Amino acid sequence: MRRSAASLLALVAVLGGFTLTCSKNPSGPTDTPGGIPSVLKVVPAGGPPGTLLQVSGLEVDSSASYTALIGGEQAPVRPAGDSLFLVAVPLFYDSSMDWSNPPSGPVTLEIHKDGKPVAKSTVGITVDSLPHASGTTRRLQVLLDSLATNLSAVLASAPVTHPWEPALRDSVVAMFRHLANGGDSSLAAIIDGTSPLLNGTTPNLELVDAILASIGILDYWEDLTAGVSGAAGRYQQALAAGEAQGILCRPGGPDVELACQMQLYVILKNFEEEFLSQTAQDWGALGGTLFGILGYASLAAEGPLFAAQIIGLALTVADYILQNQVLSVLPSHITAFDIALASDSIGVGQHTESQVLIMAMNSPATLTLGEMIDVMMAGLEFGLPDDVTQTVRLFLMDIARFVLDRLRTALVWLDSNYPELNLDLSDPAVYTFPLMTYGPVVVEEPDLVRLVSYDESIARVDELFFEREG
Repeated sequence: MRRSAASLLALVAVLGGFTLTCSKNPSGPTDTPGGIPSVLKVVPAGGPPGTLLQVSGLEVDSSASYTALIGGEQAPVRPAGDSLFLVAVPLFYDSSMDWSNPPSGPVTLEIHKDGKPVAKSTVGITVDSLPHASGTTRRLQVLLDSLATNLSAVLASAPVTHPWEPALRDSVVAMFRHLANGGDSSLAAIIDGTSPLLNGTTPNLELVDAILASIGILDYWEDLTAGVSGAAGRYQQALAAGEAQGILCRPGGPDVELACQMQLYVILKNFEEEFLSQTAQDWGALGGTLFGILGYASLAAEGPLFAAQIIGLALTVADYILQNQVLSVLPSHITAFDIALASDSIGVGQHTESQVLIMAMNSPATLTLGEMIDVMMAGLEFGLPDDVTQTVRLFLMDIARFVLDRLRTALVWLDSNYPELNLDLSDPAVYTFPLMTYGPVVVEEPDLVRLVSYDESIARVDELFFEREG
């Protein structure tokens, strides 16, 4: 069953940064100073694995470390206010069943402070069965491929200034297609059980599907893909409507082409700031939840839950690329705006010819593989022991290299065919988009640059003010 928008939003906004315990502590909560035990209020009073519980009734000490147990099972927890904690219902994985095996009746939620129990719930927590969600993982593969298709359509609508631009744009799209179904480390290979990342383990796809759906990861990627698709559709509809919709992309000279490219950059940048920046935080929270409820040992031990974690890592790489690399292939800012007038002075009611020259450039991203992994690790905030954290880093490295290989292939081709770009490819762990300049372009279209007087009553022009549109 799909979560409501409100519950999903609550889930993804706050579930990052959990602290986990390594062992269960069956002892009861201790008394707070003064002998009054802390009693916890929990809303909702349960749900399937991954459900967010809002827990109140215990004052948060910012200097303390908190852990949580639900029915004796370690549960992801984080403070979320002066007297509010957020706890995720754990998986209750049973290796004999190769499935979630929650308690049959209500259980107690306990919170421990610095290793000592300090509070518990008075109302039992009900842990529901993990719902089946067949096809979730394959749906994620389809969504990644759809994401690539929509990105390709948007980027293809921008005019081409440099002969290498199509190859560079295609490389960004190819990174997503490659991750979806492009080789032995793709989602397709993981689903089929042939990826070397699995180290010979056989994924229980039914369990993986259920975990990813229950946490909300499928909903996240559905919303993300729909957002990109919607942006692409609105942009293309506006293009068809032409200038009446405020879109500057239309047949014209170099000035119109540059205006179109920069407007597309602004549209994508706004989409990134208004939508993707929020989903980045959401993904960190969801990824943290995934790795939290799967527990400590499954990744390092290559157990039955291994595939779920590998898929989570692959999606983490995809999310990072979408957030950080797409805008590098378009001009982002003007570097020169020069005005030349045919006359030194202009009388009242007179006009003079003018010429506006514009230059622009992109903001090329540099991907250092180690820094990229650090950013993704910090965003997920696993709260795992050092040995498991290092294992996660190694797999992120493998998947990131696999995906970024598509970008490097494009950069090698560019370096071979366009040596004037002066690309430095000496370090295979550093990936830098080429610096691209645009112009100088003479602005000839009257709606791109307009002379404006800020005082209608002025009789003498001492200063000229130009307003750039688009």
